[in-house]
Amino acid sequence: MDTDMETAESIQADVFVPTKLLRDKIRQFSQRHREELRAKSKDALRFGLGEIHAQVEELNNITVKDVLGLVKRIKRRKHASVEEMYRFSHAFLQSIDNIKIFAKEPGALQIIIKELTGIDSERQIGAVECLCNLSLGEAPVCEKIANLAGSYLVTYLDSLDERLKRTSLWTIANIMATSAKAALVVVQMEIVSKLWNLYIDDSGDKDLTSDFREDAAVCLQLLVVQNRQVLRMEDLNFIKCNMCLKKRDGIGAEYHLQLLFHGEAINPKRELNMEESIYLIDYILENLCTIDGFTSISNRLRLLYGIRLLANILACQPHALNVLLQHIKEVFNTNVEDMFNKMFAYRSQRLTMELIYLLRQLLSLQENETQPILTLENLRIANMDSCMT
Repeated sequence: MDTDMETAESIQADVFVPTKLLRDKIRQFSQRHREELRAKSKDALRFGLGEIHAQVEELNNITVKDVLGLVKRIKRRKHASVEEMYRFSHAFLQSIDNIKIFAKEPGALQIIIKELTGIDSERQIGAVECLCNLSLGEAPVCEKIANLAGSYLVTYLDSLDERLKRTSLWTIANIMATSAKAALVVVQMEIVSKLWNLYIDDSGDKDLTSDFREDAAVCLQLLVVQNRQVLRMEDLNFIKCNMCLKKRDGIGAEYHLQLLFHGEAINPKRELNMEESIYLIDYILENLCTIDGFTSISNRLRLLYGIRLLANILACQPHALNVLLQHIKEVFNTNVEDMFNKMFAYRSQRLTMELIYLLRQLLSLQENETQPILTLENLRIANMDSCMT
């Protein structure tokens, strides 16, 4: 198996989904929720619109002083109402200073977490949304959330309430993106199997507005790529043993090969069986032979990691070559040279480097074949100096 970390890191830098995208998603969801509440208020109350407008403006301008006032109020009662948690949520979105001042107040976080312990779903949702926006803070804040509320967040991944489940996923993603210590805490709560089962579940519809698969994929990406050191052997074995359950056309499928690569599913110490080899080869070739273009992150994830994994499969399991060649010819009605030339034509330096590594593997195996796999003269390798990154 190849150990060229520089190349692996270059792929990672090229296709790692920035956590800013997830955080923007949280903000957009909160903004939509606020607009929905405003619309409902107007529908229910055809009078007093000026008062409603003033309340909305107040939510958009919560200061540190306001946060301190809210903290003082909930500490006095040892309880936070849904409205107070809603105000905290907006305060944390608006300013990192609001997050910092709340985190410094002894006992304030514990009061929010206390609202998770009851059976009132509205209070639970209010508390989790509060924690989600609080997790936009720095590492110490995220570590406190993981330690004090991690077990609740992991449990809510099994919830039937979509809003509770989605917000818990976002909170978990935030704390893992911010702190390796927080990531370790939730990993020890058996989160990997829960995330993986959410990710591979392709039984539902493809309505992205009520879907958890991509959010689960982002969480897994944060673990296997950014926090690989916190994963246990049983976590990696679980991923490998269940990798064949993900469909290539399922939501979040573009992350699949990246997760398998960084999760070391293809490893000389963990031999692939025939079913796994066929699944991976078919999955990868479907990407290589049907995808047109290399500009989107989705296509880059599928192509770069597909080529790298294919090379590693051949390095670890040379007998897989016959399966590969048979599928290229009989299933996808093409040949190795045309497949390579299609991807060389994208003129990407990073993609070309990966293709050359795969080419080295094929040429090494070709020495033992009676028929040539390919002819170098037929490959149209672009000048590396003229390639894009």
